[in-house]
Amino acid sequence: MTFQLLHSRYQVGGSLPPDATCYVERKADEDLYRALLGAEFCYVFNSRQMGKSSLRVRSMLRLREVGVQCCTIDMTAIGVQQVSAEQWYASIAASLVSSLGLKVQFGQWWRDHAHLTYVNRLELFLEKILLAQIPQNVVIFVDEIDSVLALKFPADDFFALIRSCYDQRSEKPRFNRLSFALLGVTTPAELISDKQRTPFNIGRAIELSGFRFSESAPLLAGLKRVVKNPEAVLKYILNWTGGQPFLTQKFCDIVVREVYEQTSPEDFEPVGISALTLEYLFQLRVIDNWEAQDRPEHLRTIRDRILGNPAQTGRLLELYQRILRSPDVEHDQNYPIFQRRHQGIEIDSSVDQIALLLSGLVEKSDGYLRVKNPVYQAVFDLNWIDRQFTKLRPYSEALNQWKRSSYQDESRLLRGQALIDAQKWSMGKQLSDEDYRFLTASQTAEEQSKLRDLEADRAQVIAARLASERRSTKLQRRLLALLSLVLVIAILLGLVAFSQYRGATRSSVSAIASNSELLYSLGYGMDAMIEAMRAHAKVEALQIQDPKTLAQVDRVLGQTVYTAAESNRFSGHAGGIRCVSFSPDGDSVATCSEDQTVKLWRTDGSQIATLKGHSGSVFATAFSPDGELIATGGADNSVRLWSHDGWSTARLEGHAGTIYSIAFSPDGRAIATGSGDSTIKLWARDGELIRTLRGHQQVVNAVAFSPDGKTIASGSADRTIKLWSLDGKLLRTLSGHDDAVQAVAFDLEGTELASSSLDDTIALWDTNGKLIRQIDAQSDGVTDLAWSPNGDTIASVGFDKGLKLWRRDGTLLRSLQGHQNTAWAVAFNPDGQLIVTGSADKTARLWRLSNDWMIRLEGHTSDVNQVAFSPKGQWIVSASKDRSIKLWSQGGNFARTFKSDRSWKFDAEFSPDGEIIASTGMNGRIQRWKLDGTPLKPLQAPSGSAIESLAYSPIQASLVTGGQDKQLRLWDAEGKLIRVWAAHDAPIQKVVFSPDGQWIASSSLDGAVRLWQASTGKLIAPLVGHRGEVRAIAISRSMIATGSLDRSIKLWKLDGTLLKTLEGHQDQVYSIAFNPDGTKFASASLDKTIKLWSDDGRLITTLSGHTDGVRSVAFSPDGELLASASRDRTVIVWNLNQVLKTNPTIAACRWLADYLATNSALEETDRSLCKGIN
Repeated sequence: MTFQLLHSRYQVGGSLPPDATCYVERKADEDLYRALLGAEFCYVFNSRQMGKSSLRVRSMLRLREVGVQCCTIDMTAIGVQQVSAEQWYASIAASLVSSLGLKVQFGQWWRDHAHLTYVNRLELFLEKILLAQIPQNVVIFVDEIDSVLALKFPADDFFALIRSCYDQRSEKPRFNRLSFALLGVTTPAELISDKQRTPFNIGRAIELSGFRFSESAPLLAGLKRVVKNPEAVLKYILNWTGGQPFLTQKFCDIVVREVYEQTSPEDFEPVGISALTLEYLFQLRVIDNWEAQDRPEHLRTIRDRILGNPAQTGRLLELYQRILRSPDVEHDQNYPIFQRRHQGIEIDSSVDQIALLLSGLVEKSDGYLRVKNPVYQAVFDLNWIDRQFTKLRPYSEALNQWKRSSYQDESRLLRGQALIDAQKWSMGKQLSDEDYRFLTASQTAEEQSKLRDLEADRAQVIAARLASERRSTKLQRRLLALLSLVLVIAILLGLVAFSQYRGATRSSVSAIASNSELLYSLGYGMDAMIEAMRAHAKVEALQIQDPKTLAQVDRVLGQTVYTAAESNRFSGHAGGIRCVSFSPDGDSVATCSEDQTVKLWRTDGSQIATLKGHSGSVFATAFSPDGELIATGGADNSVRLWSHDGWSTARLEGHAGTIYSIAFSPDGRAIATGSGDSTIKLWARDGELIRTLRGHQQVVNAVAFSPDGKTIASGSADRTIKLWSLDGKLLRTLSGHDDAVQAVAFDLEGTELASSSLDDTIALWDTNGKLIRQIDAQSDGVTDLAWSPNGDTIASVGFDKGLKLWRRDGTLLRSLQGHQNTAWAVAFNPDGQLIVTGSADKTARLWRLSNDWMIRLEGHTSDVNQVAFSPKGQWIVSASKDRSIKLWSQGGNFARTFKSDRSWKFDAEFSPDGEIIASTGMNGRIQRWKLDGTPLKPLQAPSGSAIESLAYSPIQASLVTGGQDKQLRLWDAEGKLIRVWAAHDAPIQKVVFSPDGQWIASSSLDGAVRLWQASTGKLIAPLVGHRGEVRAIAISRSMIATGSLDRSIKLWKLDGTLLKTLEGHQDQVYSIAFNPDGTKFASASLDKTIKLWSDDGRLITTLSGHTDGVRSVAFSPDGELLASASRDRTVIVWNLNQVLKTNPTIAACRWLADYLATNSALEETDRSLCKGIN
């Protein structure tokens, strides 16, 4: 059976053809068919991708079968932007002529009736041409009707015409044969904007609901071929999708794909799939990293509908937030395991509720507005709402802090200019109730403050009057008493104010630290470090001693130091930076800008010179190989040559368009330029034009010389790359990109050419023009790329603002964020340790590719569940939810991905001799490989249920496993099953051996931890005490450590006696590991941190570097390194010796030294952040 046969049963996106076997007939199919057959006017108004277009196609087929003439007017095809009213109405009529085969010289007819208004011409056309030539009933389907709302002229007359066709039926019988069906994302009330006119109040509304199981038999056919329980699988899919047509088709397609990919075609048989497996599958393929996986686009359409109207976004987000915060309803057994159902809010048919309904995110149910399905609830959760509010409001942090204080902390309210700015921002926007409450409270507090100032002024006036009347002794005594009373009150108020001041200062420090954490989570490491240093400076200045505040500041400062990458920032351009280049000696950087200048910088950020001479934006720059010349080119169609110290030496003219790229030949004797005039020109170093290369059909964006100087590569907006000889001969054309080519670069040896494109990819070609591989690079177009000097790494930047590093085999090595706008340019320095990037945010940024504290391993595309060191410490293995097992060197170099059975990987471990890696997954199979990737015979648990954990005995090569079937299994070195025993009453989460191999500890979902004798399987002791599931266990020679969902760590004697309970983590403890001598242990938590403890329970330090929950930790055999694996898809290898001897404050100041000293955009107060810190 081929995948094509299976997959063809489902169609994800687009209108289903009339004969589609996966088409699901709903009640709406019959309702619309019967109504149109009876010549009724109808409308189907609903959110996008609910199957409106497929319903139209199927209805037209059925109507035509009984003799009804049908045609479609697609409003998006006519256009809304560059179209006049006459063109629009004429296009509608012309569409009818074409669709119905009407016999009329339409252009002449339209001009002959130019004395009529456009709408009258269309009405006359319907009556005198269409209805006159067609004797049968006619149905005109008007699709994408909501697009007319974007017309630059009112479309009210068009909808009035449709109503008129209905009203004329009593006077002109032929109109009884004409019906309209309107389809789109709107409401009848929105169709006519002029509220003085009669509203659009005709026609029958056709309700279009999601798929019900009773209607969905066509979807079962495809599932029956691949799964043993198709009905149960379909029911679960419908529970996940709420019957939403697009998602339901997509989920069915995913199931078919996954089963096929995990099964050999030769011995294919349907498989059984559990609800938990489907849960993981949909989480991995749809919800995780949803923006990248949302193809065809669906979730982004909903997002854009919510966020598309800035004036209404705030109210829609608050309305949706209320739905998510509504009480839970009784859990449905068929509902996804990890989801809660919310009651929702009562329907009031307000404008906001209607807008939220049309987004598709919510639906009406039993008088309530509820989230339409668990997929939407998982993607658009409360955290997503908070992120949108943060982007939306200029005062988000202040509002959030005010809310956290139960609306009591007035220090969070806006004052002065901040309040004025916020009020200006709010004008014309429909804000949420919380926004209005906050702004009103701020206004009230501001007015009260002014009132207090007035009262103080008044008190001063009274005091002055009293002072002038001191002649009276009696009055003097009264004044003395009054002043004494005032003094007492002032002292009391001062004490209160001091207390409030201390609280306010603590809160302000906490707010700065929280902002640092937010910046860090968004990837802006250097900005987060600056904020952390501001918080530290305030702690020192105010001598704050509050432990919670100090811990927060230390944590945010530590995480920014240990993971630092951006080391400097060049500010000074008045426009976006379009190109960057390192000098051959690596000591200076050139940046070119839309501000018509080129700037030369030292790598410490100090400016050397500004090159002025271009009369338009500058798009290209290059250093000559000897460093003596700089070539620049730009929108003034010229190339300029400059000396290395900034003096203009020549101007090269000849291009008829903007210069977009410049390259020197390796020997420095020739210069190639690419231009908007579609040509490449080759110049001598002295400025003489050698020749012009013609062949591209559009703008030439990129040129590059091969290392031997014999070949020139060019990339163009015509989507091609061309290779030329120096004499101008076209050697070959490389085609493969789907959008403009932005950059080309040869590798060190000249054997491979890399190209980047606005189609979001990087392509690698050999010199014969063969495509080697294509890398899905940025999440938006790739604007530039560069090879590292050793040829091992490619750096790319793009519209998504990020910098990414790739191995030449396409493996993602690292992702870095920092820029606030499109990143246009990237370059390596000569030793490959620094990268400079230039951006539309007007800055160039310097990145260091290594630091002393950690190495980040990137390459997985989903949660990393497990990490382990080999027994000798030279290798690291990682297991991921992306179904892969990866091997890395201790230094962080990627070695290989092991070919696996494509099920989720929960665990991976090395054998005691370090020669074998074993992994567990969802399908109950234990896969094993040699280090070179050679697969060994897998071990199969008879139950076939998921195996969550495995552990090798450190003494022998025996292996213990545990998982969903609640049993422990012991296997010998050859893979023979030695023993099976029922161990727990709930699925087993973790198994470990003791260091001497005598004991096995296991834990389960119900919180039970049990200690077993390895040789017999006899229960030694239960460890009772945790209040939630236990996923973390570790055994040293003297104790056992466990971590739980209850956020605690418990230390036990080997006989099961509880020694100590440790608190500190803010979320579930997921993994624990002892160092080799047992004197320390590390704990990993979903609170994104790793904590290092002494064996007596003293906290040594907290490591913060991951941006999502940490799921696994492991020590190297020598105890000097600690590896951590996270849901952020990365593994971090920590150098514990460096971390433990580093003072984060001093380290941050050393890291920021150049930036603080030279950056021109820095506030002067920030330059002294490191004053007195050595």
